[in-house]
Amino acid sequence: MAYIAFALFLIMGTYRKYLAIIGWSVTILNLWLLMTAVVFEINLLYPALALLALPFLAITARSLLDENPVAFRLTMSAAVATLIFVPVSLIPLLRDGLVSMVVTLVSGMVTALGYHPVLIAWDVLAENGFCNQIISLHGHPCHCGGHRDHCRCTARTRPAAGCSDRFPGRFTVCS
Repeated sequence: MAYIAFALFLIMGTYRKYLAIIGWSVTILNLWLLMTAVVFEINLLYPALALLALPFLAITARSLLDENPVAFRLTMSAAVATLIFVPVSLIPLLRDGLVSMVVTLVSGMVTALGYHPVLIAWDVLAENGFCNQIISLHGHPCHCGGHRDHCRCTARTRPAAGCSDRFPGRFTVCS
């Protein structure tokens, strides 16, 4: 829906500000809809972003209604980024290639800072027992050999004893 609103924002003249507000609103709604998934991963970044996004949505909407040129420029940047990201995210070869490029760049930057991370999955870097999944554009179900009832997926810990790592970039931890 945000994809459509932002696409129309780029081509429509009369209703641009309303389409921009719809695009931003749907983008923030998507953050809120992700909330249940990220809570199980013990990810505090997305809930914080979702909470902080509400006042920014109000400010941006007000600025768009007042036809503030800075708000329109910001919205145009978001619209172009969305129009590039959505098709790429739907084509696995492009998506995985871009994620791989980002992982390589992040690994190089972290190494330049004096750390030496280990690539333990195609998109997971580890250093001193801390694992970080760089970008996750698709979810995987949890599987834990024999203990499926007490499992949760996380990209922040190593697999526990008796648990499987059946999906690259997603560890399964048994409780």
